[in-house]
Amino acid sequence: MRLAFDPKTDGYHFSNNDIMWSWAFFSGKNLCGGMIYSALDYWLAGMEIPQTAATPPQGDPVQKYILDRQWTAHANTVFNGRVLDAWEADVFENLFGADAGKSNEGQFDLLKQYLKSGQPMPVFLHKPGHAHHTLGFAASDSDFSFEIYNPNYPDSVSQLRPEKNGIREKALFTRGGQSYTVDNLWRGFLIDDRYSYKRPPQLDGESGWRMCASCRLIYYGGDTGGTCPQGGSHNAISKTVYVLNKNAGHGQSGWKKCWKCSGLYYAGDPSSAGLCPDGGIHNPKQKTDYTLAVGGFAGQSNWRRCIYCEGLFWLSGGGIGGLCPGGDRHESDLSKIYDIVFV
Repeated sequence: MRLAFDPKTDGYHFSNNDIMWSWAFFSGKNLCGGMIYSALDYWLAGMEIPQTAATPPQGDPVQKYILDRQWTAHANTVFNGRVLDAWEADVFENLFGADAGKSNEGQFDLLKQYLKSGQPMPVFLHKPGHAHHTLGFAASDSDFSFEIYNPNYPDSVSQLRPEKNGIREKALFTRGGQSYTVDNLWRGFLIDDRYSYKRPPQLDGESGWRMCASCRLIYYGGDTGGTCPQGGSHNAISKTVYVLNKNAGHGQSGWKKCWKCSGLYYAGDPSSAGLCPDGGIHNPKQKTDYTLAVGGFAGQSNWRRCIYCEGLFWLSGGGIGGLCPGGDRHESDLSKIYDIVFV
């Protein structure tokens, strides 16, 4: 089974080995727990994770949020003694030659249970004297192998398979134009099921989207802009500004911005290009692709796709869907409810 999490789009593009932290008289590198917790926060929220490839310096909003989540991750695994218990078991099993594959079967079954429910899970790899947070998002039904996002190796997938002496991690990743092979042996792993969601800050994505008071379509521009089905320009219903995932994030991709009407429309249906308020069909800006969160919970819900104009419109609590270019009210395809982040 494999969830939609993809380290290339849903993980950070810098390495955990480079990110700095300081506290009181102490300082160092590595915030793996914070990187995993925050990456999962963004994924569950349906929000675009910060796309910077440069390691954020101390005090940067990205670094501050990762550091904040690091404290929580350590509270769930280090400060409560779970890591010490794991290290004690590691030493005992090494001394007596226990089969690491068999001793981790329970954790593997727990990972599969969460994946079946649609939840990627923090996976805490450990061996004597060392422990490391990663994120499990795929597992095999035929053996005990699974796949993780390891923040030490950005934009790559690590594959793990049990052996008698431990859990073997293998991956290929590129850094500075140079390719590297990962081959690590861990003694075991824990599923960090004490993780809890925290809404992440909106630090990336494309801002500047508004909702039109007349047609209820989302459009790109200021208080007015684009072309409204009612005639003239769109007129913003409020000062609320929405942020869309641009060429990143998870959910439903294939949404485009029409350069004629400035509205967002779904371009993934080959049977319909959608009616444009400016006349004819929508005409996309080709290099831009937006991904909308489906059933998220970080923004405003009840956004729908119209089966006539393919536009994204908001269905109000009273069931009013705004005016469609087809001449009547928008009609939802009923298959998906989208969640749009606003600032």
